[in-house]
Amino acid sequence: MSDDDLKAQQDEVSRLIGRCLLRLQQYEGQLKAILAHHDLSAGPEGLEAVLADCGAGLSRQTLGKLIEKLSGSVLVAGEPGEVVDRDGPDATEGAPTVWVTLRLGLTEEEQIRTEADLRDLLGLRNDLVHHFMARHDLWSVDGCRVAQAELAVSCDRIGRHLERLREWAADMDRARQEAVEHLRSDTFQNLAIHGILPDGTVDWPASSLVSGFREAAQALAGAGESWVSVAEAGKWLVQKYPDQTPERFGCRTWQHALQESRLFDLRHRATADGCVLCFRARRTSSGDRTAEQTWRLGDGGAVPSRT
Repeated sequence: MSDDDLKAQQDEVSRLIGRCLLRLQQYEGQLKAILAHHDLSAGPEGLEAVLADCGAGLSRQTLGKLIEKLSGSVLVAGEPGEVVDRDGPDATEGAPTVWVTLRLGLTEEEQIRTEADLRDLLGLRNDLVHHFMARHDLWSVDGCRVAQAELAVSCDRIGRHLERLREWAADMDRARQEAVEHLRSDTFQNLAIHGILPDGTVDWPASSLVSGFREAAQALAGAGESWVSVAEAGKWLVQKYPDQTPERFGCRTWQHALQESRLFDLRHRATADGCVLCFRARRTSSGDRTAEQTWRLGDGGAVPSRT
């Protein structure tokens, strides 16, 4: 064999190595996209903006670390629908926070096989990058041909891993789109923002109208005074939050809403203008109750639960 023949064989080895490494880069890019978008939080109207601005922390992660994150947070045994506990500070004080978590449920057998496949891919990548040249005689034609055969098999293996990852990404993207569409729905807006459950009942401690009443009381109360005119608070709410009406919460009047909430005291008080119905926040030994709304996508849509 001439030097030209050897060089041609070496060039083919280089081409196949490059093809393998390009596919590995495609795999890493797809994996980063999955990890960047599988667990998101934002205000109900800001989730789509968050989708376009995440994943920066993954840019320098190695493939090993990315696979570890995939196995630890995305791939789960059994049904992936249980509610996840959240730690850390709230997003925006006074505003509901929406968490969207996308996970892939596997049977125990599938999970064992998948984790073995991921270890296989990581080992293949490490061998190509760190040990391949040391294991092959690339200065002989026969050695180059052995290397080419191995690289062709490796390229196919990486391709199968990539195809499976793309299938996972497509499934998660469909679920994400369902979540975004649900966030736009009136049912979710009423539930997450206003505290109105799908059956029409109101979770008053978590409702936007109760928050509005408290805000109105702070804005209208005089120095050292805790009682505020119901009528004046109603006018304030109409100007500040025109969508916060008693009718929206199944009530006839502002007084009816305050009574239904069971979170305020009502009293007629004598003023210079006569007897005026006033309210103030009810004092309790345990303080105000806070509510956290969590939900998951099920076959029938969003399934809420409150804690």
